[in-house]
Amino acid sequence: MRLCDLHPLTLLVYFASVIVITVMTRNPIVLSLALCGGVCGVKIIKKKCDLKYYLPLFIIVALLNPIFSHNGETILFFFRNQRVTLEATLFGVVSAMLIIATLYWCKLFSLVFGTDKLTWAVGALSPKLSVALTMALRFIPLFKSHAKSIYDAQLSMGVFDTSTLSGKLRMIKNVFSALLSLSMENAIETADTMRSRGFGKGKRTSYTLFRFSSLDLSLTLLFIFCDVMACILLPSGTFLYYPKIVAAEFNIKAILLYITCAILFLFPAINEAKEGFRWKYLISKI
Repeated sequence: MRLCDLHPLTLLVYFASVIVITVMTRNPIVLSLALCGGVCGVKIIKKKCDLKYYLPLFIIVALLNPIFSHNGETILFFFRNQRVTLEATLFGVVSAMLIIATLYWCKLFSLVFGTDKLTWAVGALSPKLSVALTMALRFIPLFKSHAKSIYDAQLSMGVFDTSTLSGKLRMIKNVFSALLSLSMENAIETADTMRSRGFGKGKRTSYTLFRFSSLDLSLTLLFIFCDVMACILLPSGTFLYYPKIVAAEFNIKAILLYITCAILFLFPAINEAKEGFRWKYLISKI
């Protein structure tokens, strides 16, 4: 089963666990696993990892800390009479890893958690808010489609001279006015339709496409267990950067922490790769 086919509750538990662990630690090994898992997951699902956007941001964040923070005992060199220390440099790199890893996991969440799952999650908390959100998500593409239709009609009729700035502004104003009137008319028709169908009267029933299977239950319990274990073991993997670097002890607790984090962070990449290989194998048997 692919990641996007899991139940929304399972996905919420998983991404909440991953993001919480990522922002709670400054351990470079844990953050490396988080960054690697996020990049690989986005690469497998989206077929590209957008490094041209995230790599410059990583470099900027990594360089800002040693430029503005001069704490630490190990001096690397002086820049404009200000010392650049090893501790500040490493802390800047770790902070950049944390930010980029969090951004990648949020991006992966947006790729996997579609509007149907978002509507389910909101509907579980507030059905009325779910209806409002569904209507808003429906009206946005409809609004854009109507705007393009009105703009094309006005342009083909040659009502305004678009060669000048004033003509373009008048055309935009006219399109917006027509679009606003059409939107208000659609809103009134939608309200009348909902009222005629008895919306808001009596007890409402709900329908969902998602079924919580035994696999979803097993994975949810696994993610919760790994999250609790990681939170318990995180103190054993504490790295200190100031005034000097003190690495965490490599003991049994640290090993368990890294194994737990590897299971959590690398799950999307391993699962999607497994499903991809399985699909290619089945295709080859046809």
